[in-house]
Amino acid sequence: MFAFLRDTGLGYILGLFSPTRDNTLYLEPTSLIWPYQRHEAPNGRRGVPPNYIIVTDRLTPNRSLHASGRNSQLSERYGGFVEKVEEGTTHNAVGWYGLDDPENPLNWSKSKKAFVSVQIFLLNSFIYLGSSIYSPGIDDVMKEFGVSKTVATLGTSLSLLGYAIGPMLWSAMSEVPRLGRNSIYILTLAGFLLLTLPIVLANNIETILVFRFLTAFVGSPAQATGGATISDMYLPCNRSYGLGLWELSTWIGPTLGPLVGGFAAQAKGWRWTIWELLWINSVMFLFIFCFLPETSASNILYRRAKRLRREYGNESVRSESGLEPLDLSKKELAYITLIRPFKLCFQELICLLLNTYTSLITGLLFAWLESLPLVFGGVYGFNLGQVGLAFLGLLVGSVVAYLIFVVWFFAFASRKFDDLGYNKPEERFIPLMAGCIFVPICLFVFGWTSRAEVPWIVPVVGSALFSLGGFSLFNIMGNPRILVIGSLNTDLITRTSRVPAAGETLISKSFDTGSGGKGANQAVACARLSTQKCDGPQNVCVYMVGAVGDDTFGHELAEGLQNNYIDVTGVTAKESEKTGVAVIIVNEQTGQNRILMSPNANFSLKPEDFTTLSDFGKDFTPTRLPCLIVLQLEIPLDTTLQILKVASKHGIDVLLNPAPAQVLPKEAYAAVNHLIVNESEAAIITNTADKNPDWSKWGEHFDRIVALGVRNVVITLGAEGVIYLETREKKLWRFDAEKVNVVDTTAAGDTFVGAYAVAVTTVVKGGGDFAAAVRWANTAAAKTVERSGAQGAIPWLDEVPAYWEEGGESSVSFDEWRRR
Repeated sequence: MFAFLRDTGLGYILGLFSPTRDNTLYLEPTSLIWPYQRHEAPNGRRGVPPNYIIVTDRLTPNRSLHASGRNSQLSERYGGFVEKVEEGTTHNAVGWYGLDDPENPLNWSKSKKAFVSVQIFLLNSFIYLGSSIYSPGIDDVMKEFGVSKTVATLGTSLSLLGYAIGPMLWSAMSEVPRLGRNSIYILTLAGFLLLTLPIVLANNIETILVFRFLTAFVGSPAQATGGATISDMYLPCNRSYGLGLWELSTWIGPTLGPLVGGFAAQAKGWRWTIWELLWINSVMFLFIFCFLPETSASNILYRRAKRLRREYGNESVRSESGLEPLDLSKKELAYITLIRPFKLCFQELICLLLNTYTSLITGLLFAWLESLPLVFGGVYGFNLGQVGLAFLGLLVGSVVAYLIFVVWFFAFASRKFDDLGYNKPEERFIPLMAGCIFVPICLFVFGWTSRAEVPWIVPVVGSALFSLGGFSLFNIMGNPRILVIGSLNTDLITRTSRVPAAGETLISKSFDTGSGGKGANQAVACARLSTQKCDGPQNVCVYMVGAVGDDTFGHELAEGLQNNYIDVTGVTAKESEKTGVAVIIVNEQTGQNRILMSPNANFSLKPEDFTTLSDFGKDFTPTRLPCLIVLQLEIPLDTTLQILKVASKHGIDVLLNPAPAQVLPKEAYAAVNHLIVNESEAAIITNTADKNPDWSKWGEHFDRIVALGVRNVVITLGAEGVIYLETREKKLWRFDAEKVNVVDTTAAGDTFVGAYAVAVTTVVKGGGDFAAAVRWANTAAAKTVERSGAQGAIPWLDEVPAYWEEGGESSVSFDEWRRR
């Protein structure tokens, strides 16, 4: 109960006036921090000494910014939650205290989730009530202020404009960790109430119109961010039920507005419609201020770190979500929250098309506000209250549409979700394809039957059909699938001042172990670069297929992948095999590495293991294909060739990273859509004598790459940047390398592959271009080399500048490149 109150608006205010910093309500619960034993610090505070902090080892070691040393005694005592802050450490990350952390909204009880959901539904309905409650009083506004109906109707039109523009600001701000969703809801609702008062007291039409726009603009988060709040609490396999109810609340508000406002306007005039809106939302404000908790994982962890800083006096403690804004200027933060949403809206084709169709449906919904009074008031002689009752057809239609959606989802769609709770994106379009038919049908029925000789119930039924079509629009979003088939290794990493010569013995600077393998690294890159650091699975579903030994290393590798939101049902533990091992020597001066791999279980994958789609995973069938298969050459070559055959047969796009490099049969490239190689690998697969060619003078060899038949070829050049070849158009792009402080290049190539795969399956398929995907992957790889390690060095989505932001590259033809 304390934690619930602490996370509400009321709890925040009480915290500001807390009589002591040790108030139990605002301390981090001991039962969460220390589940094994409590330790009293030398300075008398509970918990740990000031030079120790809480991290998230139980969830995944790689997601925390660890200090360089570990105190084994405290680590054993506190179950691995404690890291010592060594000298020179800047910040330390705080995350969830395990997969079952009770403060994670995904782990809340069903009753708590339902309680929060009901508040969001009511808030959305009551705020959106204001969009239409004004319309019954339009005639009174015309008489009082002596304006035309066109001018008076602007009160509705400008309100709709405010609801459309507001989310571009408020929804983006709700993703800022220090703000969260709750503060946006409370502050904007307070603003909504204050800005509604001038409308009630208005002495001229200008005041009404201006403040109708402003109230809608300020009140829009309930309608725009409510879906995000529901998504914070439910996995995708259950989320659609909640999102459907939330969408239903979006229809309830506009359809009940004329009913509630109609009788008020008829009895007391147009001002009483606004008074009703003010009263209802005032009660709602008090309720959510006292009882609506925060659901944003980023904000919850941000405030958790803040409590720990106050309690333990350690200013280096930061939440994972709170680290990134420290490096952002105000200008950059403003760009991310204010400009980027508009660029996404207008530069990404899939977003533009969906927004356009949504605009059409929303415009038609509000067109009923004018057409129904014309028909039922003018043709059938209804009074204002009775006209409001006619809007119940839209409400009943939306309820029926939701019930149909629930039956369809439970009977068909829910059975096709995988173990991570995702289904094929295209299947989400089935309700939309069926529902969109009803939009033109309803318009025809309503227009054709709106005559005095036709019973009034017929046009009401016609309007109800519109809800069947409109309701289906908002339940179509899904996530693309990436299938990674490849190696999983335990990395043994040694860092030295230089690489020893033959027969020479050196004392290394450090030794560490970690999870690796090109396949596993690329799967982690795909998962992280499609996911915010603290918010869980988001843009892409990632599946891993491979083999490990039935040993400690193998189980740790699988668990690490799961902690990065990767489906590992395709990872097999082989009883008679050992887990693959990679010995990595890193030169600390240059960051360059040398890798020696012992494949072990990775080479137990045989061609006969991949004869059908179901061999890729139980979730894949001819009607449920992965969007992209990512392959390397750290599994047997004949197995890779068999996978290429199956992928080609079913028309699945393939990204091949041929490392370790070897010459492949020419027919193998026919099944490859994307080829990513470094300069030495490019030389090997094209049989070029010079294994380290100077690419600035190697233009004549591009024809050999074109001859392979792969349309999109990327050649990574390390410090020299990246080359992207579009072989059908015979066009070339050159990207400069990012200027960064190189610490370790171990995972740079795998990060590039993962970032490119994510961009191709999301933004490129939505209408973006491949060159921009390469640029974004180049930036992601640059972030990786600034950190040490393999999977732990791979950045998360919100650590890399946006995919569509401009960069420096040049585009030329092959012939022009040769002339240069």
